[in-house]
Amino acid sequence: MLTIFIIMVSRNMQTFAKGRSTSETAQLILPAFADWVIDLQKISKVFRYYGSFLPSQLSLLRNVHSGINSTESPVLVFGAPPSSGKTHVIALCASYFESKGFSSCVVTPNTELIRDFQRELRRVEISAKPQVLNIGAYVRRKDDFRICLVDEAHNLRSALEMSPEVVTTVRIDSKASFYPNVRGVLEQTHSLQRELSPEDAHDLVVRLVDHIHSNPLKRILGSLTMWRVFVVESDFGLEVKFLAADPTKRNLLPRNRLLLFSATPLDRTELEFYCNIPHNSVVEYQAPREEAGKANVRYRFVPCATYDEKLAVAMTILGSFKEPVLILINNNKECNRWSLSLSKTFKSRLVSVCSHLPYSERLTRYERFIRLKTGILVTSSSAYWEGINIKNLKMVVIPDRPYPKPTLLEIASKGTNFETVSKRRLIQGVGRVGRSPNTVSMCILLFKPRGMTGIFGLATNESLGRDVSSMKNN
Repeated sequence: MLTIFIIMVSRNMQTFAKGRSTSETAQLILPAFADWVIDLQKISKVFRYYGSFLPSQLSLLRNVHSGINSTESPVLVFGAPPSSGKTHVIALCASYFESKGFSSCVVTPNTELIRDFQRELRRVEISAKPQVLNIGAYVRRKDDFRICLVDEAHNLRSALEMSPEVVTTVRIDSKASFYPNVRGVLEQTHSLQRELSPEDAHDLVVRLVDHIHSNPLKRILGSLTMWRVFVVESDFGLEVKFLAADPTKRNLLPRNRLLLFSATPLDRTELEFYCNIPHNSVVEYQAPREEAGKANVRYRFVPCATYDEKLAVAMTILGSFKEPVLILINNNKECNRWSLSLSKTFKSRLVSVCSHLPYSERLTRYERFIRLKTGILVTSSSAYWEGINIKNLKMVVIPDRPYPKPTLLEIASKGTNFETVSKRRLIQGVGRVGRSPNTVSMCILLFKPRGMTGIFGLATNESLGRDVSSMKNN
């Protein structure tokens, strides 16, 4: 179920009206739905090519129309099925709003999706084009826009945590000479996944400033009351995260309306913690439920007990399947392990994008994978589990159930439901394949998926081999 959040600023919010002209504070009112659809048809090259919009696109547009025109609720939540053509809907709506004098932008969690939207906007025939930004650029410039449309909004958690305007992160390698010194401050508790008290935070930052001579850290030490300080243990050491304590620093509202599109719902606690959106601001519009899974995807699982068994199955699949494959790995350490093992046989095909790569290097490697006709992209849980659309990807392999490190919200709440987090991440990973309804695809898990066996069929090595062989003929 694809869920779409639309956050709208109340018409009565006087902060918007203060000091602004009548035209600046005027609210967007859409024409009658039938007339609005005709207006969108005129600028849609997709409509011109196919002769119609998808039923799911029309359903989504109808709910958006109803939400904008019929309610003053500041937060509207919309549901739509997977592969519903939402990218084109976002591009159409943003362009339409821009053409009506409502300065608009499209926001994505990463540069790869920025390029997708720039291509999609070329399929909208109108001179008024909205800007396309990543979340960091939008946080800095949100007051420049009256309407913002955010795609993949379930990524707001990770995107905002990676935005230096909201979160400053200091990574401490366990091999660093001063690691024991820093670790000593934290050993008063059995848990390294926690929010620090003001006293512990001060002691830790003093130690960090002694060893890491950076201006951001010195500024934080001088204004420590303005930050909430978290410690997260990772497979390479520690991460110290400084979250802006003032919730308005996390406010994503532009001057008028913010539209959030998400493949999985942000719950109301997440909206408040990450985006400063109150619980009572949410009204939901849900589409009819559909059966889980996509008709064009074959879902299989092979319950492997050891790494060697999983590697053997993956090697067999990759040896016979000569099209692009995405392999999603749980964490950075395992990503490096799989990359090393697979490179011995598939070096010319293999592209590894594990955690903690500089963004420019990550993008360079991803673009190399896109150019390869038989590429194998091995990536870790913090990179391409979600928020990425690989055109015509036909196979995803997931060796282990994902257990991502807790988010800041989960640490702040002093309780993490890892089963819920894991299932949500798994659904996102599975959703990387089959995004084009006309492309026959396969998703293979090398473990038994709890709670999803109604979608995934048990396979043996032999039956999996037959499935992969038949894929080559499609």
